[in-house]
Amino acid sequence: MNRNTTIATMQVIVVAIVLLVSSGCSSKGHASSVTLKQGEMPTAIPTTTQSSPTQAPSGFHVAGNQILDSTGKVFVARGLEVYDVSRTSWKLDLARDNQVGNLGSGEFQAASNFWHANLIRVQLAEDNLASGSTPGYLTEIDHLVNLATSNGMAIIVSDQTEETSNNPAPTQESVSFWSQVAAHYGHNPSVIFDLFNEWRIPWSDVGGEAQAWQLWQNGGTDPTTKKSYVGMQQLVNAVRSTGATNLILAQGIGAGEILDQVTSHLLTGGNIAYAVHPYFNASEVNNPTSIWDNRFGIASQSVPVMADEWGEYQSAKGECFPGAPAMVPQLFSYLKSHHIGIVGWALFPGILIRGWSWTTPTAFDQSSYTCGPSFAFPNMSPTAEGAGYSLLSYFASQIAQ
Repeated sequence: MNRNTTIATMQVIVVAIVLLVSSGCSSKGHASSVTLKQGEMPTAIPTTTQSSPTQAPSGFHVAGNQILDSTGKVFVARGLEVYDVSRTSWKLDLARDNQVGNLGSGEFQAASNFWHANLIRVQLAEDNLASGSTPGYLTEIDHLVNLATSNGMAIIVSDQTEETSNNPAPTQESVSFWSQVAAHYGHNPSVIFDLFNEWRIPWSDVGGEAQAWQLWQNGGTDPTTKKSYVGMQQLVNAVRSTGATNLILAQGIGAGEILDQVTSHLLTGGNIAYAVHPYFNASEVNNPTSIWDNRFGIASQSVPVMADEWGEYQSAKGECFPGAPAMVPQLFSYLKSHHIGIVGWALFPGILIRGWSWTTPTAFDQSSYTCGPSFAFPNMSPTAEGAGYSLLSYFASQIAQ
């Protein structure tokens, strides 16, 4: 799910609040693999001297159900999402971001050196290219790509519409977007193309899940709204027609949460992996493993799968799940056993970090994990709860192996 609408409504207060919050952007250490138990306060995380950034992973290619890098090594994502430039007000947003160091060198250094990330994800908006702002927009994306790769991380660029047209599936504008983006970044093997963020046409609109998968793959007309959409295959074709061979990610249906029938609707064009957003919901309480098997685990045995967006934090919305402290480690264990990488959403106050300190993760450290409307965003509480520390510990444990 895209979580930026809630945050965007609070952007106007960020600059005022940040003056009250200490920044941790200069920390350059490495995290330990300590596991935090519910009710246990996080202690200072041991650090080591910063090393020079390694070369960014690149040359991604699919082999069976795995993603390999240019050296032939299996690539498992340890990713972080950064606050994006997916609204038409992106220039104003960037001006505010500069006040707190968001989308700056300190954040990307912390992502690499403190969080052990090997991948950054940023969401873009096709409308920002279609509106005539192409030169300035691509220049800013170039800046983010350079920040990621210069700090030893690959980068996913994802097309989303939630903050602009709100189209629930790709259109001809999406085709035009990828024709431009692929031509611009096709020379950079560290850039991964995420075709469309959270395909979300209701199954009831089209007659059921089987029909939704058909529309997802090849496009067509929604019989309920009478609107026409293009398929993921047409987006792949747009990318490949530019000569770009970059790794492509295609999210499933159901707002990116379902890959159960993807093996019957595989896309052609080569070098394609499939993405899932495994946010929690009430259906997982009794038997989460069975749910995950059906949604994406079984598919991962045949095709490469990446959980390229996931998070857990306090709010009044559906993304806050009361059973999260117990379920988060179960999810991480499941992903590890299936060799599925994960991208945490997002380095923003109250979600993965406390305040604007890139090295102060949120944690499940209170007596109980509560959800509710009292958690306004950005949540600047020094005790904001969320999955930050759990994700940090998970990434650190992978590095230690």
